[in-house]
Amino acid sequence: MCCCARQAQIYKKTITEIFGDDYRFDIYDMRHRWAVRSIEANVNQSLCAQSMGHSLEMHEQRYQRWMTATDLRAAMVKLTK
Repeated sequence: MCCCARQAQIYKKTITEIFGDDYRFDIYDMRHRWAVRSIEANVNQSLCAQSMGHSLEMHEQRYQRWMTATDLRAAMVKLTK
């Protein structure tokens, strides 16, 4: 078992101990939430895609649907400064 898989098991065990067996948790929930939060925080998406191990195109296809009008307005303000 690789280091990441062991770490995922530790996280899952801890979450189960805190919230109980009925709480559905997958380590990918944290990964996806990080990607969405990076959009919300206007982090460079090319860097986010690279850090997640996939192309910018794949990253955009997967996560841009979570962008809100507020996110788009913030990006426009940033571009026009």
